[in-house]
Amino acid sequence: MFAITVDDITLTPDDIDYAQAEDEDDNVVSDFVNAEWYRIFLTDIGFDKHSTWEVVASREELDSSSLEYLLEVIQST
Repeated sequence: MFAITVDDITLTPDDIDYAQAEDEDDNVVSDFVNAEWYRIFLTDIGFDKHSTWEVVASREELDSSSLEYLLEVIQST
């Protein structure tokens, strides 16, 4: 099963509701590849497991597989 780890929180597909890409000023952007930040919103299942509704990761924190998965999440919403 695929998982993304951010700040010692391991997120599985069931945990993630949607994600958005943001620039350095925290504005939502459509340019996923060049975004500075990724805000990952969690489902009820994710909240129950991690006690938070969102996780924010910088571009440097995510590897290419994680970025590819988040892009799929963004495109599906």
